[in-house]
Amino acid sequence: MNRTSAWEQEIIAAQRELYLASASQQIQPLIVQLQGFEDSLTAAEADLQGVEEDLVLRRFPQRALPILERTETESATAEAALTEHLAFLQSLPADVMEDERLQAELLQAEQQLQRVQAARVRVASLLEQTRQAIQLADNATAEGRLLLQQARQALSRRDVDRARALLTQADNRFIDALEIRYDNETRQNFAGLVATLGEEILQTQTILVVEQVRERITQGRALFQRDDFFAAEQLLQEAQDLWDSVNPGQANAEIRNWLGLIR
Repeated sequence: MNRTSAWEQEIIAAQRELYLASASQQIQPLIVQLQGFEDSLTAAEADLQGVEEDLVLRRFPQRALPILERTETESATAEAALTEHLAFLQSLPADVMEDERLQAELLQAEQQLQRVQAARVRVASLLEQTRQAIQLADNATAEGRLLLQQARQALSRRDVDRARALLTQADNRFIDALEIRYDNETRQNFAGLVATLGEEILQTQTILVVEQVRERITQGRALFQRDDFFAAEQLLQEAQDLWDSVNPGQANAEIRNWLGLIR
């Protein structure tokens, strides 16, 4: 009887060592993987909340998204593996589980399962925030492009004031998009679009002013020839003011000569 009991104890001891080795072999890679998940989530969270670059806080949800999507998939696999591992430990015979080391393995499995479940809750929340941020940035960009198109349409009608107002609104929406989702190439693209249309607006404004200046000079000269010097001076002064609005510091010789004759 004693020999049987001793033999059974040896079997139990051997089983414990086997189960311990197996448990350790299964859970250690999962622990390493979990740490990787948490590190990835921390990096993604930083990209989403903002990273300081050149003294400016910039957000990169587009950089966080693939990290989070990968972590979501891999953490689901890890959760399933830990659930299976925990079920295996819980199914071991009671006499085998009397070993404190196996009890510690069971506790660790429970803790790691809770850890991966917490990570999955966190990744779900971050994914929702990230996708919302990307959608908001997409919306702002689309609105900016629409406003830019409307500004071009206004410019084609030579409505300079309307075109400039729409361009300002478009620029503001582009800035909004970049504040939500920063990308240097996109920033340069936006800046180029705004600058190009801004130059076109200025060119059109200059053409309009030159036309208005010419009209006033012609009218002022006609009034001068009819000896209506006061009205002629008013028109020529308007011409001078219009000229100065697009050519500051550059005198118009023709206007100056006519004003000199009147004064």
